[in-house]
Amino acid sequence: MGSDAAGAGVFEAFVEGVLGVAVDAAYGSRVVGVVHVLVRRPGRDVGDAVLRATRNHLSGPHYRRTLSKAGVRLDGNDTDIAEELVDHGVVLVGTCSDIAAAVSEY
Repeated sequence: MGSDAAGAGVFEAFVEGVLGVAVDAAYGSRVVGVVHVLVRRPGRDVGDAVLRATRNHLSGPHYRRTLSKAGVRLDGNDTDIAEELVDHGVVLVGTCSDIAAAVSEY
């Protein structure tokens, strides 16, 4: 699963870059977002599931721009992109407890 700091970077880049709202850490901006999650199971192809969940988003230039500003590399093959999305917390992967803990960080 991605680090908390990386996930926060994606969030801040989205809020500031797409919504045009400055993130005030002291105040805590109120924004509602959707988080892609995937429970890890034996035999589940995580990379394929991540790409199927995000493919439509990745076709949008605004979404790609936001991710790029947050440091997510979108070049390389599909496996590289899927790993980047998980490593940066764009898609949360793990047990239900892992996912709940990661979501609670937001």
